[in-house]
Amino acid sequence: MAIEFGSDRSDTNFDVKLATFKNLAAAKGGMVHGLRAYGSAALNLCSVASGYLDAYWEGGCWEWDVCAGWVILEEAGGVMVEGNAPEKEIDDNEVLNKPDLCGRVYFGVRKGHGDGETEKFIKRFWSLIEGKLVYGR
Repeated sequence: MAIEFGSDRSDTNFDVKLATFKNLAAAKGGMVHGLRAYGSAALNLCSVASGYLDAYWEGGCWEWDVCAGWVILEEAGGVMVEGNAPEKEIDDNEVLNKPDLCGRVYFGVRKGHGDGETEKFIKRFWSLIEGKLVYGR
């Protein structure tokens, strides 16, 4: 899975990211074997689109950083969804709703292999987010 620490490491968003990274990689309850950071939203998303990575979670980047990778990911059958967990339980159809392009919090996921695999993966990931990422314009 690709992640990014971001350039601003002095606020609550950094704490949310670190706690979430720990949850993702935990021996008990975690869901990833490794966390990668290429330093580029577009490269991270292309790696997900090609199947080299399963997912990419980011907060703080700008829409121009993710636009090209987002298009490539969707053309490859993957999805981009909201990077923060929803505040209420949602059904599987709502899981795949696109996030706000200018919202600055994104989660890109490769194409799943079976019925509902992508939705289950996304919900599992959301359950491990420790807090909420909030970025201004």
